[in-house]
Amino acid sequence: SDSPMNPLIEYLNTKAGASPEASPEDRRAAFEGLAAESGASAKIFTEELGDLLGINERPQGVGPNTRRRAWFRALARGLHALSANAPVVMLIEDMHWADEATKAFLHYLASLDSLHVLILTTSRPECVPDWANARRVDVPLQRLSKSAAQDLVHGVAATAELDEAVKSRIVAASDGVPLFAAELTRAVLSQGGDPSGIDRFDIPSTLQGVLSTRLASTGDAKPIAQFAACLGRVFQRDVLHAASG
Repeated sequence: SDSPMNPLIEYLNTKAGASPEASPEDRRAAFEGLAAESGASAKIFTEELGDLLGINERPQGVGPNTRRRAWFRALARGLHALSANAPVVMLIEDMHWADEATKAFLHYLASLDSLHVLILTTSRPECVPDWANARRVDVPLQRLSKSAAQDLVHGVAATAELDEAVKSRIVAASDGVPLFAAELTRAVLSQGGDPSGIDRFDIPSTLQGVLSTRLASTGDAKPIAQFAACLGRVFQRDVLHAASG
């Protein structure tokens, strides 16, 4: 998402059990509970990070860069408290889509040596984090082998009895890309009917084609999905309702 620090907000929401759609009062209560559980000062979440977490309005007269530096310091203190009793693992998928503020914070976090925090990120090969001061390990992932892709297709298909010839076409078309293999399988299953015959299936040749096929299969829900895509990964339900009429 383009929302500043969205991966970190999602992480803290999960830790606190705070719903993004909850009222500021309920979110405050959730983060006060997280502070009590971790031994951190509640002010870190409710005041210093209050505007970032949707609890308070942003302070007046404070520039964005100054506010961002304050967020970084407060987040580091919050993570320090959370990791005091047990190590913390942060998983951020698709790092190549992360906003610049999130990337800058992780760079800042990696420069600290007093935190028991393990940061796991997945990204495209061209997205290499600049964490020169951190103990970093890069693990390049290869394409799935044919047998691994077959296992993935079988797992996604679950109890549906896809014909072996259909599975073979899916495996061949996916070219070892896990997301493509999974979405191809779902696209085939969404076409309905008897899944045992190969000739009746239209198997898209690209991931975009797969997603287009699945979107088309939603029928009346397609326009809603298109409005939601314009709003972003995170949005309020009432905003979607107003935008879609």
